[in-house]
Amino acid sequence: MSTNGAVGMEPQDVARSEKKRGGQPGNLNRFKTGHHSVRNRATRSQVHALKRAVRETLMLAEAALKARAR
Repeated sequence: MSTNGAVGMEPQDVARSEKKRGGQPGNLNRFKTGHHSVRNRATRSQVHALKRAVRETLMLAEAALKARAR
């Protein structure tokens, strides 16, 4: 009796293919939503770079205001 829910299929009946990128068949921990797609990762990287640039600009502006207040 099979416990994996596939009727009439045993582990030796499943065809093995070469591993590809991403979650492999049978891997229940794979990412299913596309959250980690190349495009989304690139967008998050761009957002991170923009936030870093804004923080640096704000620090420079605060330093200039402190220097002018003296």
